[in-house]
Amino acid sequence: MINFKKQGDKHILTIEKEEVLVDAEKVSENHFLAIVNYLDKEDTFQEAELFYHPEEHEVNNFLESIKEGIQYKYKLTEDLFN
Repeated sequence: MINFKKQGDKHILTIEKEEVLVDAEKVSENHFLAIVNYLDKEDTFQEAELFYHPEEHEVNNFLESIKEGIQYKYKLTEDLFN
């Protein structure tokens, strides 16, 4: 499960109970974010890979190059973290 929240001036992304601080500049510039969650053979979360880019097609290319895991794509906006 992926959640977005804002605490004060910090933008926080939570992936499977692990919190990741998101660069506020990437949010203000409305970058795209790709997330790939890797699972083990029992479908238990192992790790996540994040990729940011200002152009959506670059994020799409990144996701297409990864053939495993559960993939997500978001456009970073202030509203996403509210």
